[in-house]
Amino acid sequence: MSAYIFGCNKDDKVMGKETLIKSSWGYGERKALKSLMPKTFLDQEVLNSLASMLTYTERLTATNCTCWFLPTTVSQYALNWSKSPKKTVDNYKEDFMSNVEVVSKIFLPINDENLHWYLLVVDMKLHQLILLDSCPCPTRDEWRKMSARVVALYLEQMFLDDRFYDNPATPKPKITNFSIVQPSDLRAQISGSHDCGVFVAQWMKECIWTDDYKDIYVSDGKRMRLALDLVLKPYNEMKQMVTALAFKNMDHLAKERKGLVNID
Repeated sequence: MSAYIFGCNKDDKVMGKETLIKSSWGYGERKALKSLMPKTFLDQEVLNSLASMLTYTERLTATNCTCWFLPTTVSQYALNWSKSPKKTVDNYKEDFMSNVEVVSKIFLPINDENLHWYLLVVDMKLHQLILLDSCPCPTRDEWRKMSARVVALYLEQMFLDDRFYDNPATPKPKITNFSIVQPSDLRAQISGSHDCGVFVAQWMKECIWTDDYKDIYVSDGKRMRLALDLVLKPYNEMKQMVTALAFKNMDHLAKERKGLVNID
């Protein structure tokens, strides 16, 4: 399957735009999944598919999700103020959110000038805005903290919507009053690895029930495992079809190899 995802599909006539993922929220193309190859900057489509996968898994065990995994577009709307908080609630609540009364953590990937990914974890129990960054940069630190504050304000505006509450008397969270926390003991990405987005994905996957973020690491194996999960987990409505296509593609490649003639 990994050879099919990262390799060349003999039937792919659309230059990498072949759809391999379909969920209740959106689609994922081969071209985006190929950004999980080593030393490749992660496409936001991968993080969005991951948010859909993790939300699907969370809802298998709970009617009201205690963790929210939000697509990259939410932080983009917040930073650009290009879509009102109410409109974002209209578009995203059903697919990614639950009641505010039960939520414990909110995971929001943030992009810094299309060059770097880091993760904002809104810890609703500890009242903290936790910034997880695999490549801290002194010249960008204030911008990243300011961006976290802007996203927090946007969420606070979203939470004014009564649809988030079973009990109308529930106090609305004041997220802008949460303290910013920047753990200093996180593992750092290797120079030139472009691993920042994969670190974000690993934190989202592995830190749902723990506050221990420091032991998360990235490797080529982690990249491949993420690609396989995104394609083969039950949330993907195309899982069976893609599996069949992978076997078909493998047969095509095997026949090509048999047809090669060695000339000494």
